Amino acid sequence: MDHVSATTNKTDFDRDSHEWLVVQRLMFPILKPHIDDLLGRDIQEPSDEEKERVKTAKELVAELMKLKKMELEGPAMIDTEAYGQKPKEHEGNGKINERKNQRQNQPRTPPPADAIGKRRRLKEFLDWAVRPMDEAIRSVIEEKEGKKILVINNLFPGFKAAKGHTLYLIETAAIQLSKPDKDEKATVEEYVESFDSLYSFFCTHLDSAKETLQKRKTKIKA
Repeated sequence: MDHVSATTNKTDFDRDSHEWLVVQRLMFPILKPHIDDLLGRDIQEPSDEEKERVKTAKELVAELMKLKKMELEGPAMIDTEAYGQKPKEHEGNGKINERKNQRQNQPRTPPPADAIGKRRRLKEFLDWAVRPMDEAIRSVIEEKEGKKILVINNLFPGFKAAKGHTLYLIETAAIQLSKPDKDEKATVEEYVESFDSLYSFFCTHLDSAKETLQKRKTKIKA
């Protein structure tokens, strides 16, 4: 704990610092059983239904991110294999079989000349998980073997109030996806604008994403 900064009056730690968040994530699973025992409450592990909702939300967000990337970069820039689609087949001579006269797609709107330092890529999560954490935490991004995982807290009051609703889970993902990376600079206003834009896109195209996933699952069953 020596590496965590203290407040000015030395009565507490700087709970907004990155160091504190790291310590909090490590200490919570260690202390939680003892806290629950003292408070006389049961550990509330996520139910199978909640896990299934998270799985569904993950699939929807993956499809929505595919649509968002297509909007920004054009259909030709999409990594279809990364989204579960069949890669292009090869002809007998070993060359990739592509449609003739296929136009080269470009982003709809080129970035402004002063766009240096602005977000140029969409973040992605390798996997999602739901588990109990500190009730003050809505979600966190964890890295495991260099891969990012979105962890959603089923004890967060908002999760309980929304009962793990799909829109709540998608909103949670949008919050994390809109956060700037460590090497990016963004003001609070820019972060809010980024979140509003992404979440608005998600809500607008949610029905389309659901329809696409349903067709894909039906095709697989057939």
